[in-house]
Amino acid sequence: MTNPRPAATLIIAAKTAASVSREDFSVLLVKRTKHSGFMAGAHVFPGGVVDPTDSPAIWATELSLDKELADLDFRVCAIRETFEETGVLLVNDGDKVGAASINDKDSWRSKVREDPSVFLEMCRTLELNPAVEDIHPWAHWITPEQEPKRYDARFYLVVIDGQVQAEHDRSETVSSTWLSPTQSLESFGQQSLFLPPPTWIVLRDLQELALSQRLLSTERDLSPVQPHMIHQDGQIHLLFPGDSGHPQTQETETEQQVRIVIGGAGLYRFIDTRLQRGDMK
Repeated sequence: MTNPRPAATLIIAAKTAASVSREDFSVLLVKRTKHSGFMAGAHVFPGGVVDPTDSPAIWATELSLDKELADLDFRVCAIRETFEETGVLLVNDGDKVGAASINDKDSWRSKVREDPSVFLEMCRTLELNPAVEDIHPWAHWITPEQEPKRYDARFYLVVIDGQVQAEHDRSETVSSTWLSPTQSLESFGQQSLFLPPPTWIVLRDLQELALSQRLLSTERDLSPVQPHMIHQDGQIHLLFPGDSGHPQTQETETEQQVRIVIGGAGLYRFIDTRLQRGDMK
């Protein structure tokens, strides 16, 4: 078993004036290259591995924060990686959070991608304040122990006034697109894009909330979710805490299932017998 690497992901929810689905916002998804060593070809939220230069010891002295953030390194990572992968740098100009306008953006992105420490240099040079206090913890996922590459990933969410131009980096990502949660899930169901299980679950949660004003007012359970993977009846089952078969679940008299079942076509079925429901998406 390998130890999971700390990582951070950013869900950018952009308010939309009109939508073809019931949500009044869309989210930014990037498609990972097919040559990627993890989730190749998948559509995901931008993000990546925490770098030592994301350290609070470095950034706490650079930013005027209203309060101490124990997860500052994850927040810096989420914003830095989003800039690397999409060209969108979220900053706070003292009034609201939005995407910064940057001269020589492509040059800076290339430098930051080669050396993450350049992100601090760029912010200093251009007098930019990464919006670390404006992104909100949303979820915490840990890759199953059975996987060869594992990540301890924090998901953050930010709401902005409208879609901004995103440009995939043509290295780690090969496309970027704004889709509503419903559009994303329907495309997955039609097998026109692939969503990893954590991304699929997050999009389901966003779809259920539907309205952008509810995204930041909903209390989130930030307990780490580490699925346990088993093979059963020719299918892959990802068991969550609460499932009777999960190692972290204490024994109960009633057998419960809380899991994702991955079918032969690659589609997911979520089962939670505690709620007496299961569905296929």
